[in-house]
Amino acid sequence: MEFQKLRVAFVLLLCTIGFGTTGYYIFENMKPFDAFYMTMITINTVGFQEVKPLTIIMMDSELGLAMEELKVGHNSSMVRKTLVESNLRRDYGVIIVAIKKINGQMIFNPQSSEILDAGDVIVALGKKYLMEQMS
Repeated sequence: MEFQKLRVAFVLLLCTIGFGTTGYYIFENMKPFDAFYMTMITINTVGFQEVKPLTIIMMDSELGLAMEELKVGHNSSMVRKTLVESNLRRDYGVIIVAIKKINGQMIFNPQSSEILDAGDVIVALGKKYLMEQMS
């Protein structure tokens, strides 16, 4: 009975490694060994270091989506304005996913009334070509 449980666990581990390796190979266009390495470090640790920067699967599709970080400069017109007043959504069609405040606090899915300060980092999701216009 114990041997059968061990065999099932081993088969499940091999399936996990196989699916993970295949996923990295297909979706991240990694070489087979790199895909295997990424799967192993993902299973065994929180991750050591990627062999190449990972992408969002949609970024290379016809959707043309990108996720970018934008630092609010000291001379920016967004300083001391709310997200609504910054007009980022209206002018660039972006969704603000998070704001990293200068003190290190992360605000996920921020309210439209959140005030932007110089040095804050905005994490935005939107069309690639519009995101390029923001910087």
